[in-house]
Amino acid sequence: MENITILGAGTMGHSIALSAAWAGKTVNIYGIDDQDLENADT
Repeated sequence: MENITILGAGTMGHSIALSAAWAGKTVNIYGIDDQDLENADT
């Protein structure tokens, strides 16, 4: 598993994405709330 897609950029989604990125995986994250997406990008 090299690429991971996260659907949902809330608290749990961006935490999972961050953990996967720290593990060296390529992560795509999608969500419906622009503010959640901005927070996940930091």
